[in-house]
Amino acid sequence: MSNLANSIEFYKKLELELAYQTDTLAFFWIEKGHSWLGLWETDKVDHHITLL
Repeated sequence: MSNLANSIEFYKKLELELAYQTDTLAFFWIEKGHSWLGLWETDKVDHHITLL
């Protein structure tokens, strides 16, 4: 995504808990302790989904 701050606010409004954040990435808990959503800020858009 091109704007991490906007994305963080979006997922906070969905009531996801922020687990970890740096200047260019953030992780939100989907189910705390089990699964999370990772967001990376970049100029290049590359659609990549990883399920763990």
